[in-house]
Amino acid sequence: NTMKYLAKKYEIPYYALDIPYEYNKDSEEYVIGQLKELVAMIENATGKKLEEEKLKEVLKREQKSRIYQKKYLAQLKNKSFPTTLTSEMFMLFTAHVFMGRKETCKFYEMLVDEIKNYPESEKIKIFWVHLMPFYQHSLKEYFNNNPHYQLVGCDLYFDYADEIDYNNPYQ
Repeated sequence: NTMKYLAKKYEIPYYALDIPYEYNKDSEEYVIGQLKELVAMIENATGKKLEEEKLKEVLKREQKSRIYQKKYLAQLKNKSFPTTLTSEMFMLFTAHVFMGRKETCKFYEMLVDEIKNYPESEKIKIFWVHLMPFYQHSLKEYFNNNPHYQLVGCDLYFDYADEIDYNNPYQ
């Protein structure tokens, strides 16, 4: 395992979350326990305490971002909105790495405002499953701002769309 190897080589802490296959109350409590262990490990390694109120603020922004994201997607099904394989691939950042940031919330808010200005569309809409071949020239011809086809998303950035209970950050 690469992470275990790197942790040992650089003498840094390592923690792997064990997520049960089936979801139930017991599995939820099991994961919550692991998250609390992980937080304690990080606090010990950094000498800093997790500020749960700040975490709740981040989760609240994530929730607001998801609301804007859903509004944008609802409009996207009927609008002709310019997109490329690369720009859709970069949406992974807003949906994962940058989620909860003020800038990401503003980004989705701006998308909702911007898409209203685009025309209705009869284009064939395509939702990509798995990794996008953003580097492949022949597919770029089909998907990059094509007048007949429109890429509307990728499954990799839709792993969670339910409402977030930001007052219970470990759940």
